[in-house]
Parts: sequence; structure tokens; C-alpha cells
Amino acid sequence: MIPTLFEELNSEEIKKLEVIGVLQKFEEGEFIIREGEPGSSLFMVLSGDVFISKEIVENKFKKLDKFNVCDIFGEVCFMGVSARIASVVAGKNCEVLEFEKDEIEPLLLTDIELGRKFYRGLARQLAKRLERNNHALNDAVQWAVGVNENEDIREKIEIPIRLKLAPVKLNQQS
Repeated sequence: MIPTLFEELNSEEIKKLEVIGVLQKFEEGEFIIREGEPGSSLFMVLSGDVFISKEIVENKFKKLDKFNVCDIFGEVCFMGVSARIASVVAGKNCEVLEFEKDEIEPLLLTDIELGRKFYRGLARQLAKRLERNNHALNDAVQWAVGVNENEDIREKIEIPIRLKLAPVKLNQQS
């Protein structure tokens, strides 16, 4: 299985990236990433699985998702956010390949075609994650307001009336 991140890459391009990646092994239950800590690397699951969670109160976590082989995580900090937005904990027999931004970026900037394909694959992964998170958020809101699947959510919550704005007339010269 070729990860979505690498699906446009040829074998030579994949090898260039693999040598930059650092193989890491984690025991079940071990933190790979801790929410709030600084970071700039991106990870790809090679074996096992990982659990994504948010700290709700001190040392109490809510599991948000489970990622399997070929899934990526850490992309938010890789793209420039300074602190990790969630924690990632290893499942059984977990191996990940870590790509540190400072190590991979020079290659992506000098090999323009490889960089284009890499960032396009990353964008696809982020779009899929955003779509999945959007559905999860919608489900959470419906649960929070007590809507079941047969009801219209608009009956349970107040929707603000749109502001009526007068059209703006631009100073036109004839």
C-alpha cells in the first residue's frame, strides 16, 4: 500500500524521502507527541496504530481518532504551528517514520517536482482529515443539543438572523 502522501511519487523520489526519515519504535501506551509541546516534524505510521487524543482536564484525555499504517500525523506543526494540538499515543508494535521539517525542506525546495508532489499529497491528507473532522464536529453538536437523526437541528438551536446590509454605492465617474 502506497500512502496518500507518496502516491504521486516514483520509487526514486520515495527513496530520497525515506533516507531523510528517522525510524522510531514505541511501546504500547508511550507518548509519541504530547499536546502543547513544541514540534516541527511529521510522522507516518509504518506498523501498528496510534491514538490521537485531547487533554480535557489535567491528565484526563479524550480519544479522538485512531490512525493505522500509512496514516500521517504531526502535519499541523510541520506546516508552521508551533505547539502540538493533540497528543499521540502508540498502540501495539508501533513504528513510525519521522520527517523533521528542517531536514526534509531543503530537498523539497531544491527538487521542485518532488516538493510539488509531496505538498500536494499532504494537502490531500489534510483535506480528508478536515472532512472527517467536520462530520465528527457536526455529530458532536447534534449530540450536545439533543438532536436525533430524524429531527431538524434548527428546531433545537437559535440561528441568528442575517444582518441586512444596504448595498454600497461606489463613487463612479462617468
